[in-house]
Amino acid sequence: MRATLTFKLPQEEPEHSYALAGLDALLAIDELRSEIRSFLKHECGQFKSWKNYAGTECTGDYETLERVMQVLCTIAENRRLPELV
Repeated sequence: MRATLTFKLPQEEPEHSYALAGLDALLAIDELRSEIRSFLKHECGQFKSWKNYAGTECTGDYETLERVMQVLCTIAENRRLPELV
């Protein structure tokens, strides 16, 4: 199967940029889901511990991140985003 996207530049420059960034957006969403999953399953990753702007040590909140994961999955499903393997 082959598909061709055609844009009328420079008028459709934003649409062209959005199309080019599609894979990067999917990868960013997948990386965020992976970080949340790491915290929820193993209490590790980016959400385990960090310092806020005031320099205070912070940790992820299990219930909040669980809800964020649910919302993220629902949005991805509703928009029919493909699963990355």
